[in-house]
Formats: sequence, structure tokens, C-alpha cells
Amino acid sequence: MILKKNNITFSILYLFFLFPLIPNRVKGLPVIFLLIWGVFVFIKSKVRSYPYKKVLFISSLYLLYLISLLYTENLKNIDKILSTRLSLLVVPLAFGFLYQEVKKIRFKDVVVFIKVNSVVSAIYSVLILSYLGYLGVFNNVIKIENALAYITNEMWLINQHPIYGSSFIGISLLLTLYYVVSEKEKKIRGYIFLIVIMIITLFILTRKSVLIALFFSVFSGFLLYKKRKNFKRYLIAILTVVLLVFVFSKTVSNRFYELIDKETYTRINKESSTSLRYTIYLSSIKAILKSPIIGYGVGDVKPELKKYYQKTSAEMIYYNSHNQYLSFYLATGIFGFLLLWIIMLKTIFLAVKKQKMVLLLLSVFFSVLMLFENILERQSGVILFSFYMCLLTFTNFEKKKITNEAR
Repeated sequence: MILKKNNITFSILYLFFLFPLIPNRVKGLPVIFLLIWGVFVFIKSKVRSYPYKKVLFISSLYLLYLISLLYTENLKNIDKILSTRLSLLVVPLAFGFLYQEVKKIRFKDVVVFIKVNSVVSAIYSVLILSYLGYLGVFNNVIKIENALAYITNEMWLINQHPIYGSSFIGISLLLTLYYVVSEKEKKIRGYIFLIVIMIITLFILTRKSVLIALFFSVFSGFLLYKKRKNFKRYLIAILTVVLLVFVFSKTVSNRFYELIDKETYTRINKESSTSLRYTIYLSSIKAILKSPIIGYGVGDVKPELKKYYQKTSAEMIYYNSHNQYLSFYLATGIFGFLLLWIIMLKTIFLAVKKQKMVLLLLSVFFSVLMLFENILERQSGVILFSFYMCLLTFTNFEKKKITNEAR
């Protein structure tokens, strides 16, 4: 089923596809295993070619953080800040060491990865739904908003913030959709059930940022598949599911209504994530305008934001910028801001040019999600981003180029 010579490499890669079920406290273990094994393989290898350009392409983000230490004034907890984001450096380095190994990945291996990930994410989704039922969400004993805190801190050792839990499921959903669209209909019938479970869980968790990122990802994928026979069928099916959720779920419809409600942008509403984000973005931009060239350094981002939050609401002082691009600007100035945009846009253009569906889906997903979340500043987010960006740019992950010919 997979190449015998690469059993250990593939076993470690499987850990990343099992990621949703790995307890939050030990989610960094796959990265450690990947680096240790990569160094060992590289030392033992007779052919030691190293893809410096590919490694630098992603790890340059972390290098800018290190450069910003030269002018940051606040070094308190800097070790925690840098260690949390270390995967931006470690994962590309590890993939560089394993370059000769990961180049041997074939589509049959990819299919196994996707199948495992689909089942794992479906199980994770069922666990979330079961836990919400256990808490009494579906019996109106507790509101979903209050139950999410339990998922973050007390959910059967897995413990994951709903944003990142939704991101796990969202990525798995995109991979599963790719497999469903790419393969023959007889092979994919069982996966429709897994897709439904994942979609239901995503809408119950109602993380707007993930749902918006998914929408743009799926839409971009459909643009490349638009002339295929089953394009309209899948599009109609997904739109129908979304419409039904909006009609029958007041929680979902209310959260999206915030986007067009005038009060969202005229006063701070603690119950409205959109209202809070609007205030946060204004504060971030004000801070950026005070130091638009080099920013403040990675250690001074939160202290600077805190100054502006205190003028608005004392309860907001613990929030980050909720936008990865603005956060990079605050930490590393215009250089980091442009670098992050260049990396994401270049990846999307590469996916379109070479017609790589998975690369397109996930690069659009991460690009849009970073407009609303600081995913490169939490362990789960930075590991997923680094792993998939490396996997899709270092390997020939996909079966073949996308064509618009009908099957």
C-alpha cells in the first residue's frame, strides 16, 4: 500500500493526519519526531541535496520574528512566544532533510492519507457532538456559546479551541471533497456520510471565520472544475445544505446577521464577535500607523495593542489582533506584512498555474482564515499551516493536473 523503504517517514506523516485526535498537550510531538527522523535520514543518506529555496520560502516568516528581537523592548515570555511559533522553522527544515523521501509520495499514498484523515475527522466530529449532547446543548440545558469553553478546556483530554477544532474539520472536509470529485462515483459513496457529519459539526460550532474560509476555498475549487459533469450536482447539493442550515438554525443565521447589522460597527457589543473584531482592527491599524516601517518587534505586539484597548474597553486587553496579516505588520513592519501576502498569493497563483486542486483549496483556506484569526500564533494553527504548506510544495501530492474535460 505504501513504499516499504519509507515506512517510518510515512508513519510520522500519518501522525499529522491523525492530528484532530491527538491531545492538545502533546500536539507538538509529530513535529519533534519529523525533525529527529529527518536529521537521521539526511545524515545517513548518500545523496544530500537540500532544497534551500523551498525551505526558506516558508521559514522566512520565522526568521523575520528573530530579526525583530533586535528592536523589541518587551522580552517577557519571549521564549514562549518563539517556541509556540517554532514549527514555522522546524517543519520546513525537517521536510528539507526528508526531501528525497517525500518526493517518492504517490497518489495511492495520498488516497490513504485522505481516507485516514476523513475517518479521523468524522470521529472527532462525533466526539464533539457527543460531548455537546453530554453537556446538554441539544436539550437547551446550556447554550452553545457557553459549551464551547468546555470543549476548549475539558473535552476528554483532547481539549481544543473551537476555532482550531473547526479548522481541523474544515481541512479534512476539503481533502475529502477533493477525493470525492476526483474519483469514480462507486468509490466515494461511503464518504458522503462522513462529509455530512463534518458539515453538521462545523455549522453547530458556528465559527464564522472557518465557514467563510471554506466557502471561498470550495468556490475557487469549483471554478477549476466548472466544466466537469458533476460540477452542478455538487454545487447544488452544498448550496442546499447551507440554505437549510441558515433556515433552521437561528444560531448560525444570527451570527452572520452581525455582518450587516449597523450596530455592529457603531458600538461595542461583547456578545458580537464581529463587533469586537471591528474595534480590534481599528486599534491594530492605529498602532501600525505609529510605526509603519519596522513595527514593534514580536515581543511588543500585545503591549502596544493593550494601550489602544484600554481607551475603549478594559475587558478587551487580552485580545490579539484577530488578523494574522495585521499581527505580522505589528511585529515585523511592512516587510513581514508583504512577505506573508507574497507567500500566500504566490502559492495560490502556483496552484492555478499548475492546476493543483489541493494546493489551491488549502492555500485559499489559510489565506482567508488569516484575515480573521492569528493561526500562526497558536501551536495547533502553526503546525497545520507549516505541515500542509510543506507537504503540498515539497511533494507531488496530487494525481495529475486538473482538466476541465468532462469525465
